[in-house]
Amino acid sequence: MAGKPVDRGVLAAVLTPIGEDLAPDLTPWIDHCRWLLDQGCDGLAVLSTTSEATSFSVAERRTMLETLAESGIPGAALIPGTVC
Repeated sequence: MAGKPVDRGVLAAVLTPIGEDLAPDLTPWIDHCRWLLDQGCDGLAVLSTTSEATSFSVAERRTMLETLAESGIPGAALIPGTVC
């Protein structure tokens, strides 16, 4: 999957857990993303379920995507929501 964008297969819509401060809770989110890929999902739709991205600031969304990349989840497996 490294390098080739997902264009077919199972794409999981990934909900984002949030903490009591209403900020994204990144550790369980990353763990869940890894679990979904380990279970056979071909790609992950992050920040898109029910317009989730609009609930977070641009800085939070950027941090979330950077954290996914730093955790070793291949960018080719991601379909991030892009909303304004």
